[in-house]
Amino acid sequence: MPEADIVRPDLATDPPRRSAGAAPILLPVGGRPPLGVYIAQLIQRWPFALAQARAQTITANGRMLLGNLWLILQPLLDALMYYLIFQVILGVSRGIPNYVGYLLIGVFMFGYTGRAMNQSAGIVSSNKGLIRAFAFPRAALLIGLAARNLFSTIPTLIVLLVILILKPPQAYPTPLWLLFPAVIAIQTVFNLGLSFIVARITDAIPDLRKIIGFVTRLWLFVSCVMFGPERVLRLPYGEIILNINPAFQVLDISRKLLIYDTMPEPRSWIILAAWSVVLFLIGFVYFWRGEVNYGRA
Repeated sequence: MPEADIVRPDLATDPPRRSAGAAPILLPVGGRPPLGVYIAQLIQRWPFALAQARAQTITANGRMLLGNLWLILQPLLDALMYYLIFQVILGVSRGIPNYVGYLLIGVFMFGYTGRAMNQSAGIVSSNKGLIRAFAFPRAALLIGLAARNLFSTIPTLIVLLVILILKPPQAYPTPLWLLFPAVIAIQTVFNLGLSFIVARITDAIPDLRKIIGFVTRLWLFVSCVMFGPERVLRLPYGEIILNINPAFQVLDISRKLLIYDTMPEPRSWIILAAWSVVLFLIGFVYFWRGEVNYGRA
């Protein structure tokens, strides 16, 4: 039987038993369980993954003077930098109503996906000791990372909404704001699917970790984080780039809901939801198929 198809007994729902006085049963750490067993084990570990993610989020900046305030200050500083460059120096805000809100939504929302992409690169190698020592579904590492990113993003989004309300021109809450959590949920599923793919690819080809940051920055510029979509539309195939770009759909939907009081087109919801579901399914299966190789190099 090929090694990739070995089922680890410790991942089954009923682990093997031994009679009294018999030699201990040694269970292999490597191997790939059937997909159904793999999912069942992830579900069993879900409460632990969430608890660990909450704890790591709280203690992530514990050694810094400002502590977890950096969860909020970092995206605000990024937004300030982009504002100075693109508004004050380059003046690209012409024709964009409520440019401050437009920019803040772009920076905060794209940052959520950007962090997921960058942090998942190399996560397997950075947890190699844990992977070699214990038998557990490696996808739990990515689920824990997704939970940490979500927990650290929620406070920044609350601050974002407060700024939108207080900073002129004010964007007061409307019934459309109630749809914003749905955008976050869909984006979270998309981020997790993307993380599965990036984690396996960068584990197989470590050199790609150096490229992920470049890809993220390029993606940022074609997602209209700092400027209007008309600049991308000038590019060859610009309309296609925007239509199939899930990050742009996240920003466009969020801006229409929060600052323009406009119901996004059904097509935008469909494109974003399709990206999220398909990428999650493909990413999860793709990561599972590489289970036997993680931690070996």
